[in-house]
Amino acid sequence: MSWISDNFISNFFVSIINWLYGLTGSYILSVALFTLLIKLLLSPLEIKQRRNTQRQMAVSNTVREINRRYKHDPRLAQQKVTEFYKKNNISTGAGCLPLLLQMPILFAMFGAVSLLSNYQSIELVVGLAKDPTLMPASFLWVHNIWRPDSGSSAVMPNTAEFVTTVANMMRHLSGDTLMTAVELVTHSEINQIALTAAKLPAGSFFSGLANASLASIPADTVSTAVSMNYGTVAAPVQVAYEGLNNGFYVFPVIAALTTYLSSVLQRVRNDKLNAANNAENVPGSGLSASMEYIMPIITFVWTLKMNVCFAVYWIVNNLITVIQMPVISWLIERDRKKEIVYTD
Repeated sequence: MSWISDNFISNFFVSIINWLYGLTGSYILSVALFTLLIKLLLSPLEIKQRRNTQRQMAVSNTVREINRRYKHDPRLAQQKVTEFYKKNNISTGAGCLPLLLQMPILFAMFGAVSLLSNYQSIELVVGLAKDPTLMPASFLWVHNIWRPDSGSSAVMPNTAEFVTTVANMMRHLSGDTLMTAVELVTHSEINQIALTAAKLPAGSFFSGLANASLASIPADTVSTAVSMNYGTVAAPVQVAYEGLNNGFYVFPVIAALTTYLSSVLQRVRNDKLNAANNAENVPGSGLSASMEYIMPIITFVWTLKMNVCFAVYWIVNNLITVIQMPVISWLIERDRKKEIVYTD
């Protein structure tokens, strides 16, 4: 895995989610609670940013007056505006801080649920090697929460996906788990050679190569590989969900809709601030009108390729944002001061 997906922040997030799982017994609920925790921790910064924006809007007419007064000297006008903001404890960069924090958190969460997905998928397969009655963790209509909620996604990863997952997760696995996983990968490769040799015409060049490869492997190892590889171990789950996909695209659609709802409500709030303050634009107003449609599409594609836990994080994050908007607005309005009058 790349450093973006596997770093100390992502691993720290994994530790917290696992701790919450120990309390709740549900990874879906753990991810939702962790998302709520992050939003609560960022709330003071969000309130500060919104209050700062409100104050900027409250003095927008004064700022325009300063610019008009010194219109023949733009550099002096900018200096006077900066001094005015500083004197009245208004920061022009405060609006960027929550966004700057949200981006690394988003990528860290992406990495955390990817690590969890890979680890839990390997743990399931290793567990199936010992107990074929095990089933993946499910949630509502989704049969495996570590796979996408998609009508084109299988409940279990294919052999190639499992091999890649094991290769990426080696340093995260315990000794016994790693040994079993590597054995299943090795056995899958040996079994593939055996299947290929059986299908090739006898006496052909490629048949000779395949049989020569098998001859170099101990017979008991080949026999074990045929009966105990990733395909045979995952078979009970595949049989249990035969003919079924892992989901119905519901979580990606909900993620896209909540993203759109959050963007629209943000724009409506900004429009009200603009109208109330007779301003052309709210400082740090966020997404443009076109992004209101682009972001939901990006969200749908992204959550369609990720596991259900990441979609839950995205949905819960959006819903909390929607709930926060009127609450934060009420807090700011309660403490709102009268417009500051500029004197020079």
